[in-house]
Order: sequence, then structure tokens, then C-alpha cells
Amino acid sequence: MQISRQIFCYYSVLAKKFPKLATLKFENVDKVVAFDTYQKYGFNDHQLRRIMKQRLNSVLLDKGQNIVNLGELLQKDFGFNDREIRQCVVKYPQILSYNNEQITYWFKLLQDKLQYSKEDFKQLLTVFPYMFIPSFESNLVELYKLFNNYVGLDYKQFGEILLKSPFILEIQQERIRGALKQLYSYNFTTKDIVSLLQTPEWLDIRTSYFKTQMNHIINLVVDPNEYVPLIVNNPQLLFLDPHSMMGSKINIFREFGFSDTQIGQILKSYPELFIRSVATLKLKFKFFENYLKIKCIDHPDFPAMFNYDYWRVIRPRLIITNDPILEVLNLSEQEFIAKYNCEEQYKKLLDDQPNKTHKKEVDIWQRSFHRKIYSYGILQ
Repeated sequence: MQISRQIFCYYSVLAKKFPKLATLKFENVDKVVAFDTYQKYGFNDHQLRRIMKQRLNSVLLDKGQNIVNLGELLQKDFGFNDREIRQCVVKYPQILSYNNEQITYWFKLLQDKLQYSKEDFKQLLTVFPYMFIPSFESNLVELYKLFNNYVGLDYKQFGEILLKSPFILEIQQERIRGALKQLYSYNFTTKDIVSLLQTPEWLDIRTSYFKTQMNHIINLVVDPNEYVPLIVNNPQLLFLDPHSMMGSKINIFREFGFSDTQIGQILKSYPELFIRSVATLKLKFKFFENYLKIKCIDHPDFPAMFNYDYWRVIRPRLIITNDPILEVLNLSEQEFIAKYNCEEQYKKLLDDQPNKTHKKEVDIWQRSFHRKIYSYGILQ
């Protein structure tokens, strides 16, 4: 394999930091390093640089034997293809430091305790391989004991949650314990908490933020018989930053004349309005109040009319027509264009949206494990 100029430059930088590399002449590196082995699995320069940064020996000094051993195990025993091997190794180059016996032991452990199949193990290795650290076994057992003690999960239930959300192994157990205690103090039952654990990001919220967020919700929806099912059915509400997300949205409603009682009714009826972004909520209020001169608090279609995408539905359609709002918004795109004979104008208005890939307009409090799951953009 011809070593690219990028890899050469990166090697030169690393050689200054690692004296052992300085003894190797670069023109001989391709004889020492099995770059061709990595090429066999489709690794590119960008991916190799990331691996070299974290597992230098595996690339430069071990002649690529680690990737050979790992690749053969993953392909033969667990049905990995080349892309899935790249995904695992690029996300977590440290996996190269474990021998095949260790990896097989982890699978047997998960198989025995959680009834995982080889396909389940493969999913964990490709989605969140970071969980496989030297203390993996003890972390797994301790976390199971915590959930078993607080909410009575058995190994099977714990395994189902772990498979869907493997990042929970990275959350500090003291923080998890605190979050579970908090929920019990707010009149959540064990059954409620088990339901919430199907979307467990909220376990990583520190206690002070958790209390502030719950206070926001309880101030708007006082009765536990109402706010408990509201949160159980919309666990994302727990995962909004209480200051920049939830608090800001409450203040926006207040600015447009809504009382806390009215905001509470909106929260119960349309919780998704609080899950969507602050910027989106502001845009909708300004459009209806300033452009269309509609007083939202008095309009019979509020808050239902806010429950549509601003750039692709609300703005273009209500600029084109003054017909009843929900009647217009409920139409499919094809139905709207056909009814108002406005294909050219509609597409022009769609082009006015910000120059970025269109995404669902939601607030997500990004945590480190989110960045790891969807990391690096170099896994193709």
C-alpha cells in the first residue's frame, strides 16, 4: 500500500512525541507497519490517524497483527462485515488492545447473565464499544444491583434496557441513585420509574438541575395524578435544561400573556411544544402575532396550530392563503399544492428556510454519550 502524504505528516508529528518511533526510518515504516492490513478492511487516512492517536502500537509497532486477530474473531464468530469492524475500531481504538479471549469472555458473560445473543453483542460493539473497559464486568454487576435494589429489575429487564441504552454504564452510579430517589420523592411508583427507564438519559442529570426541572413542571401542573403520567408518557421533559430550555419556553409563553395555569394546560395537552426548540417557539409566536396579527392567547386553534413544522408547513401555507388555519395545516403537501394551485410559490417559500439540512426541531440536551454514539462522521 502506498502511504499517503497525510499519514506521513501525521507520523512525523507522532515521532517527535514518542522516542521509540524516532528509531524507525519512515521509508521503512511500510515494511514494519501492516498498513495494507488496515486497507483490507477499508480504513482511510482519516480513520488511521484517529487510531494512531489512541493506539499507536497497534498501527506502527505491532505490524497490524491486532487488527488481523480482531477482524478474524468478529467476522468468524459474530458475523461482522468490514464496515462494522471499522465502526467499532474507529469509535474505540482501545478495543485493539484486548485479546480474543477477553472479548469472547465478555460475550459469554453477557450471554449467561443477560441472555444476549451474538447479534446483541454485535450491536453493543458497533453502537457503543466504549463500555468494554477493564472494569466492564464489575461495572455491569454493580449497576444491575443498583437497579435491582431500587426498582426490582431482574437480569432480563436490565439487559433489555442496557441493549437499548448502553451508555448507562458510563453514568456515575451516585447520580443514578440520586435520580431514582428524587422520582420516589415526587410520588412516582416503581412501575412509573421502570417505564421511564426505557428512555434513561435523564439519569445523567445532576440533582440540582433535576430538582429545578421538576419544580418547573409542578408549578405548572400541581397534581401528581396529572404530572406523573405526563412525564411517564413524555420522558424527554426530564431531559430539558431547566434554565436555557424549559425556563426559557415558560418565559416566552408569559411574554405573550399566558398565565401559569394556562401554560400548565398547554403542557398537558401539547407537551411536544416544550420539547421543540426555544428558537422554533419564538419564530411561531412572532409569525402569528407580528406577521399575521393573530392574538394567540385568544385564537381557537391555539395551541394546535403550533404543532406543525414552522419552515415547511406553517410559514409557507399561511403566507399563501388566509383560509382557516387548521384546515390548511392539516393538508398533505400534495393536497395543499393541488387545492391552491401554488406549486411554484410554495417551493419558493420552502427555499427561504435557513441554509442547513432540515432536522426535526427538538431540544436535546447533548451529553458525552450522545456524541460517542453518533461520533466522528468518518465511519463510512
